[in-house]
Amino acid sequence: MLEINELEAARALLRQGTPLKQLKETHLEKYLKLENLLSQVVLNGEVPSYLKETKKSKRARLINSIKQLFYRFNPYIFILVIFDHVKDVPKSRLMSIISSALKWEESCGNLSGNSSYDILYGQVPAEIVDPTSLDKFPKNCYKSVKLPTASHAECAGFTPNGAYFIVGTADGFLEVWNPLEGTLRTDLPYQTGEHDLISMNQPITCISFSSDSELLACGTIKGEVVIWKLSTGKMIKTFSNVHQNGVTSISFSADSQSLLTTGFDNNVLILGMKSGRILKELRGHTSYVNCAIWLDELTILSGSHDGTVKLWDLHKLECLSTSVPKEEKSLSPPPIKSFSQLFSTEDDTFYLVTTQSSKLHLFSALKRDFVQIIPTKLKSDTHLINSIVRKGLIFSLTTDGHLFTLKSDDFNASIGSEKISQVEPIGFTLHPNLNILVTFDVSGVVKFWRS
Repeated sequence: MLEINELEAARALLRQGTPLKQLKETHLEKYLKLENLLSQVVLNGEVPSYLKETKKSKRARLINSIKQLFYRFNPYIFILVIFDHVKDVPKSRLMSIISSALKWEESCGNLSGNSSYDILYGQVPAEIVDPTSLDKFPKNCYKSVKLPTASHAECAGFTPNGAYFIVGTADGFLEVWNPLEGTLRTDLPYQTGEHDLISMNQPITCISFSSDSELLACGTIKGEVVIWKLSTGKMIKTFSNVHQNGVTSISFSADSQSLLTTGFDNNVLILGMKSGRILKELRGHTSYVNCAIWLDELTILSGSHDGTVKLWDLHKLECLSTSVPKEEKSLSPPPIKSFSQLFSTEDDTFYLVTTQSSKLHLFSALKRDFVQIIPTKLKSDTHLINSIVRKGLIFSLTTDGHLFTLKSDDFNASIGSEKISQVEPIGFTLHPNLNILVTFDVSGVVKFWRS
């Protein structure tokens, strides 16, 4: 109250508040300190400087005081003084706490008996895997989950820290799964059965995560964008009717303060997390926009069903360039499906562009154009659905249900290929740290693969 200059409220709270009356009876000296503080503010008209300190400045002042004590006294005496204020506990106490925490994770189904838990980096359970396994093709399906056809997964993804696997369904639910076991996480309060799951009451078309894995953004078929807090399942912010006929892609900015969205209305939007409003609107595509990515905080790349890739300047709100894939024997450019950063040099960054064709393409940010066609040895009537680049490997999924992998430094070198679905696949996603891949199709089957 004193910090915001609410003197009357502070005085009433001090004199009439039941807890402070009890404080006066039990610890009179502490109560008198508050009285003196109130008197100082009333007489001087300003709050004492030490109340205005931030946590950072308080810590800096405390560290400086400790340093002065250390240099003033004998180090041995200094240690004794510090130890007088530090409680000593048995070393086994820490191990007991860790053991109890691991047992709790195991009881929730988030940790199996032959798994390890990364205590240093937090809540991410991870199997002990050989780092070289990331170079192997994940051809072994170790878990298959069948969802109802009407509730099939429309989109899915792992959080950046690898702790959660999120599924967005056709009937509007967002489910949080264990990323290793492929089961619903029961340690989250909104997934225990006593509470409702995160629901949108409309098909979910795309999802994205903040860089700290705390927030989940989802887009819907009705053009709505909603932000959720994963730890609590609480809705943080809603953007209504941002895209007519639905949202096709969504992506957090690096600082998680903005959202990049595309839609069936041919537009690309920048949404502000703080303002809850549309900050920028980019128009120019002649058909719906399938994808867009941040190149930096002021430049984005968008791809449309009209076959064009546009580079945008967010400061000037103008299109810097428009490019089309260099297709052979093609009367019109194929629709753009997705982007993924392939590699960077000292002065340029190259992006892998997936088109609705049998070929992959390479786009140069410096030249603002396509620079190479990447052959895939696919039949001309077989089209690509999506491609993802991870740790030097290119993973691609085709319309006939095949998944194949190429080396990013040698496009002719294939790591492996596997038939992952007998029906039309919708998409796939990769774990950020482990060699785990998840596929999902129109029949409602979600499969977990590893090498």
